[in-house]
Amino acid sequence: MIIGIDVDGVLLDIQSPWIAKYNHISGDCLQYNDITQWRMADIVIPEYALSIYDMRTPDLYYIALPICSSQYATIKLISMGHQLVCVSHDRRSHANAKGHAIRRHFPWIADITITGADKSIVKCDVLIDDAVHNKPDILFDQPWNRSDTDIPRAESWISVVNMIGSMR
Repeated sequence: MIIGIDVDGVLLDIQSPWIAKYNHISGDCLQYNDITQWRMADIVIPEYALSIYDMRTPDLYYIALPICSSQYATIKLISMGHQLVCVSHDRRSHANAKGHAIRRHFPWIADITITGADKSIVKCDVLIDDAVHNKPDILFDQPWNRSDTDIPRAESWISVVNMIGSMR
């Protein structure tokens, strides 16, 4: 099976360094679990609603760490015979840094596709994503998508491996 995997919030924790940068600049004390909706602008101090997105800069990918168990699980999925493709949507200015982070933390994943807004152009049998609007087959659990319940949800990367295993 060809499995498409989103990067931000699924393979890499870009949110933690982004939040730390925002907190440093704003003086706020926002935490990961406080991000209970997709739009960061609706969560931050109102005067930072526009600039929060400018704080998500390419340099954050040099300190972003893998999501818990994502390295083990992706190796396991490959050993089960699956082909993995990183499928991500981002600004051009972020593409190189994001690609380096993926290659540094997941060198066994050969295919990396960074699209415009439409991930459906990438051919895959299963899409794992944390954004409901991308219409994933498996919704990777994050605080910002917990109110969305119609899509099969993976609570962890171990759950992802089990769910993929049951699709065979």
